[in-house]
Amino acid sequence: MESIEINYFHLKRNPIVINALISECDTTNFLNMPNPIRITECNNNITLTLILNLYCTPCKNEFEKIEDLLTQTKENGPNVQVLLYCYNEELDDNMTKTTLHLIALAEKLDPNQLRMAIHDWYITFDYIEWSKKYPVIIKPVHVSTLNKFRKWFIDNQIKGTPTTYFNSNLISGTINIADLIYMFN
Repeated sequence: MESIEINYFHLKRNPIVINALISECDTTNFLNMPNPIRITECNNNITLTLILNLYCTPCKNEFEKIEDLLTQTKENGPNVQVLLYCYNEELDDNMTKTTLHLIALAEKLDPNQLRMAIHDWYITFDYIEWSKKYPVIIKPVHVSTLNKFRKWFIDNQIKGTPTTYFNSNLISGTINIADLIYMFN
């Protein structure tokens, strides 16, 4: 039994097998994607795109897996970008405020600092505390960016979060983020 399990993991973690699985996944047109928030400064030909809701525990878990992947792959890691999913259109709603705040931070911080801001958000889930650490002024352009995200989600039939793409291939539910390390190392 042990050799079957070992062979299974060798096969599962084979980059050729992972690429084959990815190539069978649904694709999405990224040409009309609004400007995503980059959270890495890698120059890899592989880009992971995360669609996250900042008030979603499974999104937090997916983000933690991405952080682990980036820690393990270091400079060989993928480019990672984020689109923020926020269904509430009320500007004074906490979800909307937090999402707009992070969009505003994207103009101010470098990708590594943005990744840390998201990390810190998922630790606190407290807008007042988190916004004190990362102060910004939210402008109409940030609302416009959020509305572009929303339109892209509707146009591309994004129905839930977290949603993860490997380049333009949807991998949510197909491939575990932890298995991607074998493509980079």
